[in-house]
Amino acid sequence: MNPFHIKAPSLLQKAIKVLYANGQGGKVDVERTQITKALKQIYLLAVPAALVLWTAAPLVLRLYGPQYAANATTCLRFLAIGTLFSCANYVSDTVLLAFNKVHPLHL
Repeated sequence: MNPFHIKAPSLLQKAIKVLYANGQGGKVDVERTQITKALKQIYLLAVPAALVLWTAAPLVLRLYGPQYAANATTCLRFLAIGTLFSCANYVSDTVLLAFNKVHPLHL
């Protein structure tokens, strides 16, 4: 077990496993609707937060000083946009973990 594993995906994993185990008829449609619903709910929270962080970046960073705010605003804005990409990655990783489709990467 990874010591840095976050327990938040476990609820979505369990829900997907239960949906998968509840019979074969229409399971693909049920899974697709549940995944779409999860993506909508995550983006419902993430998009407004990213927009607020994008617009308020100079104000938030001014807590660390005016020079820091001037130099780090662009970086914080890129991180806010990157959060939106990580939301899709979070859901897809959770689905893959729920169906045991994750294989270790051997370099």
